[in-house]
Amino acid sequence: MKPDRKNRVEKNLAVQQEVFERAYSSVLNGLKHLDKKTIDTLKSVHSETESHRKKEEQNLKKSLLAIAMVIQKLKHNIRNEEFVENNDTEYFRRHITSTEENITAFKTLLSEQLHSFQEEEIDLQQSIDSLHQRLNETATKQRQVGESSFTSSSRIAAKSKVNSIKANENVHPDVQEFHNYLRNNGGHTGGWDTKDHLLFTRFLQKYRGLDQMTTALLDFMPDKSPEEIAQHESWYHDYLILKDAQRKALKEWRDEQVSQKQKCETMDGASSGLTTPSTIKKVPHERDPSVKEKIQKWKNEQEKQRQQQIRELQEKKRQEEEAWQKKVAYFEQQHQIIVEKRKKQQQFLDSSASQEQVNDSLIPRKNIPLKEFWAQDKQFMQRRQSRLQRFSASPRVRSSSQVKAERDPSRLLRPTAVWQARMKRSLSEEGGGQTKAYKGLYIADVPHLAIPKWRQGVI
Repeated sequence: MKPDRKNRVEKNLAVQQEVFERAYSSVLNGLKHLDKKTIDTLKSVHSETESHRKKEEQNLKKSLLAIAMVIQKLKHNIRNEEFVENNDTEYFRRHITSTEENITAFKTLLSEQLHSFQEEEIDLQQSIDSLHQRLNETATKQRQVGESSFTSSSRIAAKSKVNSIKANENVHPDVQEFHNYLRNNGGHTGGWDTKDHLLFTRFLQKYRGLDQMTTALLDFMPDKSPEEIAQHESWYHDYLILKDAQRKALKEWRDEQVSQKQKCETMDGASSGLTTPSTIKKVPHERDPSVKEKIQKWKNEQEKQRQQQIRELQEKKRQEEEAWQKKVAYFEQQHQIIVEKRKKQQQFLDSSASQEQVNDSLIPRKNIPLKEFWAQDKQFMQRRQSRLQRFSASPRVRSSSQVKAERDPSRLLRPTAVWQARMKRSLSEEGGGQTKAYKGLYIADVPHLAIPKWRQGVI
C-alpha cells in the first residue's frame, strides 16, 4: 500500500472511530432509565472490545510489515548486481516461494476473520431485530390502551401514524432481499477493493463479451484469476437486478405515503371543520430593531470598504498610467536628441567636404619637369632592348654527354676495380704488408658499417 493511501485510510478510520465513540456516549447518556451498574458494565465491555480490536490490529500490522520487509529486501538484492552474481536462481526462487506462501496465509487469515465478523454481524442483527419487535409490540399495546380517550380526529390521526409505523416495520421484500444480498456478499463492491470494483465496472461498460473483458482486466489486476472475475460479473448482474427492484419498491412506498398523507389531511379537515395548515396565513416575524440597525451598520461598513478598495484601485491605475506616460516622454526626448545630433554631424561632414574642395581649387600647381622623366624612361627602354637582343643573338646550347658504354650483363656480379683495390689494401694491412690475391666474397660476408649503440637491439 502506498504511503499517501495508507495515511488516508488511517485518517478515515480514525474519523469513523471518533464518530462511533461520540454516538456511543450519546446513547449511554440518553438511557436515563438504566442504573449506573448497567452503564458501567456496558463501558467495561466496550473497553475490552476496544483493547481486543487494537491487539488484533497490531498483530495484522506485524504480519503485513514482515511480508513488506521481505519483499523490500528481495527488491534491494535484485538491484544489487554483485549479489545477483554471487547467488544462483534457486536462492531467489526459494525466497519468492516463501513470500508467496506468507501472503496466501495472510489472505486466508483475513478471509476467515471476515467470515467470523459477518457471522457475528448476522447474530447481532437478529438480536437487534428481536429487540425492535418487542419494543414495537409494547408500543402497540400502549397505543391500544390509550385509544379510547382519543377524539375522532385524533383517533384517525393515530390510526394513520400506526399504519405508517407498521409500513416502516413491515419492510418490502425486495428491499429486505437487497440488504440481505449485500450483507452476505461483501457489500456494494462484492468483497473487492473499491478501486478494483470501479475498474471492473468501467471495463464492463467498455467491452461487450466476458472473455474480452477478462483478458483486458488481467493486465491491470494480476492478482485476480479469470474465475474470480467471472464470479464477480455474475454477482454484479444479480446486484443490479436487486437494486432496480429496491428502487421501484421505494418509489411505490413514497407514492403510497404521499397519498395516505393527503387522505389524512382531507379527513382531519372534514371532521374538525378547521382549516388545513396550507390555508393558515403565516404571521410575519417581527425583527428586533437593534438587529436591523446592526445589519444596516454592517452593510454600510461593507459599502465603505468596497468604495475604499475601488478608490485605491483607481489611484493605483492612475499612478501606473502617469509612470507609463513619463517613460514614453523620456524615450521620445532621447530619440529627438539622437536625431538632432545625427543632423548636426551630417551638416558638419557636408561643410568639411565642401571646404576641402574649395581648398583644392585654390592650391597652385607646381611646375613638374616631365621632359627629364621622359628622357630617363627612354634610356631605360633602350638598355632593356639591347639586353634582349644580346641574349636572342647567342642562344644557349644545352650540353649533351658523349660517353657511350656498352651493356655487359656479366659485369653485374663482378667486383669493380675500386673495390678490388680496397680489398687488397685491407688484406695487406691485416697480413703485415703482404698482399694476397682477391678471390671474391660471398654476399653475406660483405663488410658493412657498424651498428650505432643507440640502434643496437632495435632491429
